[in-house]
Amino acid sequence: MSGPWSEKHGRWPWSRDVLADGLQKFNDLGAQAVLFNVLFSDPDKNNPDADAAMDVTAQMNRATAFPLIRLNPKNDNQSLLKVTQIPGAELKKEHVAESTIAVILPMFGSMHDRLGVANQKPDADGIVRKYPLRWEESTFFLPSMVQRTAELAGADLTQEPNQMSLNWRNKQGRYNRISFSDVLLDNIKPEQTSVFKNAFVVLSLSAPGLGQTKPTSVMSVEDDGEILATALDDALHSSYLRTMPNVVAFLINLLTIWTLVWMSLKQKTGGFMNKAFVLVQSG
Repeated sequence: MSGPWSEKHGRWPWSRDVLADGLQKFNDLGAQAVLFNVLFSDPDKNNPDADAAMDVTAQMNRATAFPLIRLNPKNDNQSLLKVTQIPGAELKKEHVAESTIAVILPMFGSMHDRLGVANQKPDADGIVRKYPLRWEESTFFLPSMVQRTAELAGADLTQEPNQMSLNWRNKQGRYNRISFSDVLLDNIKPEQTSVFKNAFVVLSLSAPGLGQTKPTSVMSVEDDGEILATALDDALHSSYLRTMPNVVAFLINLLTIWTLVWMSLKQKTGGFMNKAFVLVQSG
């Protein structure tokens, strides 16, 4: 970002006390919950005071979800972290008590009780169409960042599916985007300030070269912020896409086929039957 903020703090990555100030600002403006999609896995040895500021701010602002990264399961046997040590992990009956898991955690212990998996699960063709509200593996579930954020705001997601088909807002316009630096510098308009009241804030990198981008079913290039906001919206409002059960689709197909067969056996030409035959075939 350019302007007075970059003149003061230089290029990205900014110091962690800057991000801590932003997190505090969101809460001061009345945000209901914050999805903090930035991972701090190692200490900033050049600025321990900034680390301390981030740690304290994270502890004070409880309605904030932080990311963990799930690594390749092939590395699980090299990890010392047990699945049972991750708050919010749900174990299946097949789970072995001492099983370990390979993940990257934030370095700040104050964040560890509000972690959610930041990974996503694209389809086989690499396109993001679904979101894992609960990260499922063979013997356990872990909360996603979206699940954590919603539940920190008091939402009950027990009736929502483990994996949602995302309902993209391509016909409703994109979500409201406000520059992080503008918020910190108080360069936002009063009407923009008011939108933070009771809002869900997704703090994510979107600048070219910084934020991760993925193809979705409606955009060839989309940043994580929009994907997470869509998933959070769908989880909170149950607006995710539903698919027809396979058995219902099967019965409809059978009914259509046999209706066409019956109509073709009617030895009549012209009139109502031909018109009906064309309509059913088209349908």
